[in-house]
Amino acid sequence: MMSKVIIFFDFEVNGLAPESSVLSVAALKTHLTEGKFLFAGDFVRFYFPKEAFHADALKVHGITEDVIREKRTDQAWYGNFQEDLDFVDFVRGADLMVAHNYKFDSRYLPFKVAVEKTFCTMASNTLWRGKWPKLNETAKFYGVSLDEGRLHDAAYDTFLCYQIFREMYHRGLLPFLGEKNADG
Repeated sequence: MMSKVIIFFDFEVNGLAPESSVLSVAALKTHLTEGKFLFAGDFVRFYFPKEAFHADALKVHGITEDVIREKRTDQAWYGNFQEDLDFVDFVRGADLMVAHNYKFDSRYLPFKVAVEKTFCTMASNTLWRGKWPKLNETAKFYGVSLDEGRLHDAAYDTFLCYQIFREMYHRGLLPFLGEKNADG
């Protein structure tokens, strides 16, 4: 049986406009093989914005210049997100890209997504909620434990998205993957 490469990702950005700078990116790569999700790597980076820090964005994620400087101690060699080709290399070859708010997050991708499929855990869960469910609401719905204080950290949000997707898969809600569900 063929393995499917699935990338889960999240961005924290400096505002809501499509031209806002990416401050943080996180991605998690898995291989779905014989109904099991196998960890294949992760990608986490922080970037300084090209524009001044946006006050409303800071209220949401709390990523300040000091936070970025602290997180980049071993990553000082790269520039801003749009120039960081390591992310492009990390997602290359993916069969599926998944985000909780794919429509929003995909606006910041530095390339056209050349994958067979994309999936949004938010849009796919509007039926039980009656509107677009937040990440924490979706996690609670699927019984995924979460730490509310860690929300809006790209790495944590990516991991929650993965756990939600995995739970949806094991409940048989993702038949498009064409795999037999298994524990794992």
